[in-house]
Amino acid sequence: MVRLFARVLVSFIFRGKRVLFVTGMRRSGNHAFINWFINAFEGNAVNSNRHADEPHFNSTPSGRVIFLNEINTMSGKGYLQMLRRKREYVRNAELIIISAEDCQLAYDKNSFRVPGTNERLIVRRSTLNLVASRLKMLQRKARNGIGAGDMNIDGRFMERLLSLHNADKNRYRIWWYDEWMGWTDTERVKFLQYFGMNNDIPPAISSEGGGSSFTGRAGTPDAVEITQRWKQVHFSDSLKNLLLKKRYEELFTNQEVEHLNE
Repeated sequence: MVRLFARVLVSFIFRGKRVLFVTGMRRSGNHAFINWFINAFEGNAVNSNRHADEPHFNSTPSGRVIFLNEINTMSGKGYLQMLRRKREYVRNAELIIISAEDCQLAYDKNSFRVPGTNERLIVRRSTLNLVASRLKMLQRKARNGIGAGDMNIDGRFMERLLSLHNADKNRYRIWWYDEWMGWTDTERVKFLQYFGMNNDIPPAISSEGGGSSFTGRAGTPDAVEITQRWKQVHFSDSLKNLLLKKRYEELFTNQEVEHLNE
């Protein structure tokens, strides 16, 4: 009964708003897509500013777009309290982007935090590039004495990635970060037109997540670098054994499997 009430309440709060749900694994390019989408919606290059009093709440200077970041890491009570405190921003917004990362695919069906919407997108990345990026981020944080449990590469990570891979293509739009980096202007606009937009405005490198695992915030790497990250890290034997399990073979290209078997 409480969950049903919360679902009705959130749907009421978001009534009349355009809502986009975005999910994917961490280090897949989630924020690159979101920032690109925001630019396209706003019609110019903008920054989505994090609110100091609500680290999950972001808004653009115009107030037309609100971005609720990684809501799956919040408590249900905290989520509702955030919406209450930021009700003026929500009331004035036209587009609300909700993101959840490292979740089972059914999150948006089961959570009251995501109201009913027909706009759902999964951010994907080459599996070995994704693993390489997480490994690099683990190393960067470890050098500074920081734990990074949210970058784990284990059975749970692989199962969640597999659930995204098997998503219903009629329910979710898929966006591949690696491919997007090499798209032509025409290809980018064509993708945006699916969402009713035409403004292809490249995003700045995201401040969320520390930027690139390899270069930080020094600048956006080129397409060749993005698609070959797996050549820049060492994969341990135990990690190879996990990745090469038959259950996960559909997640890898032949080239990636060959590299792991070397």
